[in-house]
Amino acid sequence: MPSSEISALYAQAHELRAELARPNLEQQQKLMAYLDTFYRGRDVPFDTRLIILASEGPGKIISQGAYSQQIRSPDTKQNKLAEYQREMKAFASFLKNGFLSGTLQQAK
Repeated sequence: MPSSEISALYAQAHELRAELARPNLEQQQKLMAYLDTFYRGRDVPFDTRLIILASEGPGKIISQGAYSQQIRSPDTKQNKLAEYQREMKAFASFLKNGFLSGTLQQAK
């Protein structure tokens, strides 16, 4: 196959991948706006902050320090897990209360 055909196929595949990723990236943008609002004036340790772990799929929300759990002592791991869970619950409450009260608008 000539290199020009290979280049054309590669370009087409790249365009299709970008087209497929667009809806997920748009949702991640909305989520980033909510996280930005949530963290305004909120002082928590860096590893406790929630982040979007983006991938080719929809991504997921995790604590910044989630992967460090693998190397922590059992006691520290348990304490950090509780801390991370509290932060996730606080964000969930922020979203729930914000949407129910009307103070948080659907991001566009």
